[in-house]
Amino acid sequence: MKCTHIICITFTGNIEPLKRYNISVYPVYEQGAGTPTSTEAYLKEGAPGKIHTPEVSDIKTTEATIKWKEIPKDQRNGFIVNYTIVFLNKEQHFKTVNSDVLECTLQSLLPSTQYRVYLKASTKAGSIKSSDVIFTTSLSTEAIASVTLPFIFMIFLLGVVCVVKKPVLKEQFWPPVPNPSKSSLGHWLDKYHPQCMKKTSRHLTQGMKPPVAG
Repeated sequence: MKCTHIICITFTGNIEPLKRYNISVYPVYEQGAGTPTSTEAYLKEGAPGKIHTPEVSDIKTTEATIKWKEIPKDQRNGFIVNYTIVFLNKEQHFKTVNSDVLECTLQSLLPSTQYRVYLKASTKAGSIKSSDVIFTTSLSTEAIASVTLPFIFMIFLLGVVCVVKKPVLKEQFWPPVPNPSKSSLGHWLDKYHPQCMKKTSRHLTQGMKPPVAG
């Protein structure tokens, strides 16, 4: 059976590979040209020429969101068929999304774990890999509680011990200081103080009688 409604056209001229062309076909009627049908095409596809480094945001205990920018058309070198997010800790994992998706949330990650992630953009002819990005997931609630609760309990226990043992601790570290005014040494010093000695000497002088001339 012969299909007469299919028309093949060969383009000639300076048509470059890895470059996107917009092809439009206009139907022509007796009254004039109709609405065109357009499509995009490459003479030859290749791997994308450039890819942006992805960004990591909304990092949680077991999740993280990866975002990236769309590759400019003049640097795609073909039709992007998909993006692949590759993330690694001790093992390698990956997740593939369609070409119109520009972010992805990674789930089921391990808490408090460092991951290395990079992005791959692919055409039918090849792919390109972005630079690596390092991120670390958050601590789990259980891990935070296991660290902080014993510390809080120790502080509380220390406070209770200080209250109960306050008299003992006060006597041990701040012993009572004797009152110097009540010391026998203080009375002895007062007795032999220079002013006291002067008063005593004056009393003795006043008490002495002058000698009688013979």
